[in-house]
Amino acid sequence: MTNPILTKPGYPKLMQAAVDITSKVYWNARPDRRATPRTEVRLSSQVKSDRPDTAYVVLRDISTEGFSIRSFEYFAPGTPIWLDLKGVGVKQAEVIWEEAARTGCRFETPLTDAELQRVVANQVV
Repeated sequence: MTNPILTKPGYPKLMQAAVDITSKVYWNARPDRRATPRTEVRLSSQVKSDRPDTAYVVLRDISTEGFSIRSFEYFAPGTPIWLDLKGVGVKQAEVIWEEAARTGCRFETPLTDAELQRVVANQVV
């Protein structure tokens, strides 16, 4: 027997809205285990890893200790990467986690407060 809810017009849009809401709640409810608070940013950048090609990413948040990016590329936890930060230069980091096209990383050497301010100042609003 077919569920009558599944046959109603507009059901796919309703389901997409439910998925979007669930996703937002999930990401906002995750416990924050970071050593330092992150600043939200939206910056295009490039990442080099052990692959021959450069990955194009969007920097989503950053602190002196680490950052998260969105990318079509998969970076396995433990992978060393090099992130090009406008106004600061290339910084080495290690991938800590990866989930649903989001990747969280920790800088090999923390940024200084001045470097962090330069990165935040370079975002396009």
